[in-house]
Amino acid sequence: PAVLLIAGGLTSCALAPPPLTWTKTTSIHTEARDEECSFDILTVRPDRAFDELGIIDVQRGGFTEPLKTAGEFRSSAHPYVCAAGGDAVLAEVNGLGIYVRGTVIRYRPVTATDAAQ
Repeated sequence: PAVLLIAGGLTSCALAPPPLTWTKTTSIHTEARDEECSFDILTVRPDRAFDELGIIDVQRGGFTEPLKTAGEFRSSAHPYVCAAGGDAVLAEVNGLGIYVRGTVIRYRPVTATDAAQ
């Protein structure tokens, strides 16, 4: 029975998403957005002006399940993006298709000069 209990505990740990860490990378002050904010998941740099707010690193090790889909990454990154005031996350995927990092960005307002281009 003890072996089954330990094995069951290890199995449930294996299903846990990896912890994420937040690092602010700018001196730009932004207001946090609502906890249920919506944001874009990008895999290429946007073609509009933006400010980088910080980086979300996916920590690996132990009994964590890698983030393999955009949905999994969105769910894990959601609190960080909203708290930072971000509009999007520029996600980085390694060669195995695992999400490893995301750069949180805030879009700059579109100016008249931008609109004319």
